[in-house]
Amino acid sequence: MGRRYVPPPAAETRVEVPEAPAPGQAASATSLRLGGNLIDRFITIFQLGIGLVFLVSSDYFHFAEVSNIGMQELGLSQRVPLAIDHYGWLLLSANILLLGVSFVWAYARLRRGRLAFFVPLVGYFAFAVILGFTIAAVR
Repeated sequence: MGRRYVPPPAAETRVEVPEAPAPGQAASATSLRLGGNLIDRFITIFQLGIGLVFLVSSDYFHFAEVSNIGMQELGLSQRVPLAIDHYGWLLLSANILLLGVSFVWAYARLRRGRLAFFVPLVGYFAFAVILGFTIAAVR
């Protein structure tokens, strides 16, 4: 009833292991290469470091006073209400939470070798939205 079944040939599964260099010869530089994109890692870690510096140097308990002085120096007539200082713990907690989530998410993406430069930007944007809603809710 037709042709006889002939199984396909077995696939070659051998992996050639590179030989160790002889004493006196230089080793290959490929083993010293970092995984992932080095510039992406630098930009991600740099942005997370900036976020950490801003968190440590932030003063959310005098946010309205500092903002109003800055806007007055720029010649702006808008003012931030002083009542926002009562929400200092909320702003500080949101900043800590979003920075922590950004650290974990960026670390996970860098470990997998994926681009992660945008992760701190997403965290900064999310905090800016929370800050804007808090200022709008107080007015």
